[in-house]
Amino acid sequence: MTESNTFWLSNCANIVRFLHHSFTSWKHVMMADINLLNGDIRVFYGESDEDKAIIAAFSVDAGTNVSKGFRRLQLSGNDGAIVKEASDIVMVNGDVKLNVLKVHIHAALACDYSYNDATKYNPAEIKELMDCCFEMYFSNGAKNSCYCGITNDLDIRMQQHREEDFEIEENKVFAWVCATCAVAKEVEKLAENNYDIGKKSGTGGKNDSIIVYLLKKGKITL
Repeated sequence: MTESNTFWLSNCANIVRFLHHSFTSWKHVMMADINLLNGDIRVFYGESDEDKAIIAAFSVDAGTNVSKGFRRLQLSGNDGAIVKEASDIVMVNGDVKLNVLKVHIHAALACDYSYNDATKYNPAEIKELMDCCFEMYFSNGAKNSCYCGITNDLDIRMQQHREEDFEIEENKVFAWVCATCAVAKEVEKLAENNYDIGKKSGTGGKNDSIIVYLLKKGKITL
């Protein structure tokens, strides 16, 4: 699936554009232009019709990797230095309105989130894929050492886990984007006999919580 977070450099070489793509709804989409010269940050939100049009136009080009006026930045080498410069500008800014942007940038740079398209699978098939993932990546512990949940924004939910519940081992998370919230909740219900799901299955998430995720729990948050 398409990556959730990407960085781009403008042709004029003083603006780094960060794009957070959502697999659930427009209200979770975010884009930010970071000025490397003066530190200004302009944020575009998917909930605003005007901003949505700007994001949509850019996203179409970004999807082909040939965006007009911008080139895709990698996270290593010379590109990595540019990304770090832009990210540092955001992270030291004290405006609380940028907190969500900070979470998405942290996820892009420090986390290993893998999205998988499960829109054509039924709950039992997705649960089977989850179990295969456990055997391949988390089998050095009991299944209940892993946590399964559903969400509408993986970056935000993982940050909530870190602050309120537990650390995430190696910051590695596997996610399956389901066709509907009902499918995601059913997968969570199927998982409750194997994995830690927190509260009773089917009670969490929002109407647009179509992402099922699996992670290995680290140190418990105090």
